[in-house]
Amino acid sequence: MKNYKVPAAPMIAWSRICRPGSIIGPQQQFLVHNESTLMAAPSIFSDMERKMTEITNLLKDTEIEGISEKELEIAIKGDEGQAAELLNKKRKLHKLNSVSYTHLTLPT
Repeated sequence: MKNYKVPAAPMIAWSRICRPGSIIGPQQQFLVHNESTLMAAPSIFSDMERKMTEITNLLKDTEIEGISEKELEIAIKGDEGQAAELLNKKRKLHKLNSVSYTHLTLPT
């Protein structure tokens, strides 16, 4: 509730969907009673987001010898689609290795 800013009722409902029987009477009353306090508390993610922004800005302003613009962008934003690309390459390689050559005859 605190970190994702989810109100008590949806949090309780989601918890009960994921794990029926969780959050019973006193726990539900506690969450509903303390909802405003939890929602007002700072999220742990706000500090992380600020730090990531500082690091990103620092990387953008830093010239690193031997690194291309594309590599710098990947370092900052990540390489979206990398896993799918690697899996496709592996599948193609596996397909090539599993081709049967028994139908070929060698000249004598």
